[in-house]
Amino acid sequence: TNILYGNIDHIQGMPYGTLIVELRGKNGETDAALKYLKDLGLDVEVIENV
Repeated sequence: TNILYGNIDHIQGMPYGTLIVELRGKNGETDAALKYLKDLGLDVEVIENV
């Protein structure tokens, strides 16, 4: 896993953050990581083959 970019802004006094990461892993590992993040209530967008 690599953190490529991170930023925190404030919108109407509330913190709002963006974190761009690169995930690599064996069969099912990246899917499990994405599920974990989604289960935390995070918005997750997958961009493949970049």
